[in-house]
Amino acid sequence: MAETVQVLTRYPKGLLKEIDKLVKQGLYSSRSDALRDAARILIRMQRGVIRTKKTGLKLQKEGNKKMRELYAKSGKKRLLKDLKRIKV
Repeated sequence: MAETVQVLTRYPKGLLKEIDKLVKQGLYSSRSDALRDAARILIRMQRGVIRTKKTGLKLQKEGNKKMRELYAKSGKKRLLKDLKRIKV
């Protein structure tokens, strides 16, 4: 395994709740694993491996909008409120 360095960061509670749900669903083994994957995706986008003409911020806003629409359709109002708390 590659050498690792610990990085202290802060996240909005709503965002961590969403990450924790991914962990609970078994998609990731831990928060750290999910955040490492997110960093890899960001780097691939910036290097052009994941091809898009959109900026990270624009993709984030579109993703948040799609998630809100999905939760709104499913009637999960509490999740919708949590998503609105996630700051861009």
